[in-house]
Order: sequence, then structure tokens, then C-alpha cells
Amino acid sequence: MTLYLGFAELYHDQLPDRIRRYLNGRGIPDPTIEQAQLGWNGERITIPVYDREGRLVLYKLGRAPDDPTDSPKMLCDPPGVRAELYGWDSLAEHPSSVVVCEGEYDRLVLESQGFPAVTGTAGALVFRKNWAEEIIKVPRVYVCFDNDDAGRRGAERVARLIPTAKIVTLPPEEVVRIEEIIGQYTPLHRSGRALMGRCCFHEDHVPSLAVFPDTQSFYCFGCQKHGDVITFLMEAERIAFPEAVRVLQTFVHHK
Repeated sequence: MTLYLGFAELYHDQLPDRIRRYLNGRGIPDPTIEQAQLGWNGERITIPVYDREGRLVLYKLGRAPDDPTDSPKMLCDPPGVRAELYGWDSLAEHPSSVVVCEGEYDRLVLESQGFPAVTGTAGALVFRKNWAEEIIKVPRVYVCFDNDDAGRRGAERVARLIPTAKIVTLPPEEVVRIEEIIGQYTPLHRSGRALMGRCCFHEDHVPSLAVFPDTQSFYCFGCQKHGDVITFLMEAERIAFPEAVRVLQTFVHHK
């Protein structure tokens, strides 16, 4: 099934400033929002997903940050549509490495930091063999799923399909919090729902680094550095993705 492309453009044009700020706070900057055509259908955040041939085949619908209900974080439109790989465009660039992650937002955060990434649209436990047959062509493959039962089982399934892949295990958020890590580099002070501090990445006279405990992300209003705890460690320590994971695990062992 193919959806009308014009709706993706319409939804993107309707994206409210408050939703854009929310996405920025999650580590998804404006250029990535534009490139991914993130939008708004009046109730939910729209994430258009394209198949290998570049056809729009479904939307993932993210819950609004101010939604007071307990509705699912993500929905799929149309309901019941076949799972798709989100990130065929990245694979088409023939990258030297790729991160197989769990979740559309996680993929966009990684992409915004220059890390090619892909994810399935049907959760950790659904990963198709034909996706793996293309991903295995990438020289270095990392699998980084949530550190829960579904995430661990999903990562193991991907690793069976892609024997060369390396599973990257992140500590649970309740064990190591981004504010704890960044707080070891710069003092943080509460400001509403965020924690503010002087940015480590530029000469910051007025605290411009915002850390968001709710989304476990950071954003600097001065230099526009942004991302999650892994991104922060990579920038702060000038290290690559696998090394940043090992540093994070060291923090956990010393708690």
C-alpha cells in the first residue's frame, strides 16, 4: 500500500512550535526535523516511513508531550500495516557503520549526530530477514536496544540474523541518569522541568546547557550541541560510539 505523499508535507507544515521545541529537547534538531519531515496531524506527531523504493508506506504517530491520557507512546497508521525498516535512505548511502536501534526517535537522534541508524517500525521483537540481508553488507554493525526483556531478546534476534553485529548494552535509565553524568562535568541547577548549567563545549558565560531528565537528553542553546548521554560522552571525551558505551558502563560500576 502507498499513501499520498502530499499529506506528509501538509503535516510537516502544520508542526507547532511547542512540538518542535519538544523534539529539540529530545535531541532532534531542526535540520533533522526538516529532513525527516516530522509533522503534526492535529493530535499526534507524524513520522513518515518510506520503503526501500522510496514510497511512503506508513506513519508512526508519536504521543504529544502534553497529552494527559495514558494512550500508547507510538501508534501506526494505517493500523495493522506490515512492519517496515525505518532508515533505508541511510543504507542507500553505503555507510561504513550503522546502528540498529529501537525506536524512531532514537534513530533520528543518532542520525543528527552523524551516525547512520535504522530501526524497525513494529518493536524490538520484529526484525525481518530481508532487512538483515541488506544491513549485513555494512562493514560495522552495532545493535543498541533498550535494556529490558523485550530489548534484550530483540537484540539477540538481530545478532542471530547478522552474525557480525556487536550488541551494545546500555545501563537502564534508572541506574544511570543523564543528569548524573553531565553533573560530573558542570554544575547543574533546576530551572522548571530542565536543569541548566554552563556548556562544556564552548565558552559559556550565561548557562545555556539544558538537561532534560524527562527525556534523558540535553540541548545547548549557545552552540546547539544536543543528544543523549552517549552523545554527550562522545563529545566531552572525544571518543567514538563503542568507547562512549564503555565509559558509561564504567560510571555504573563505580556507583
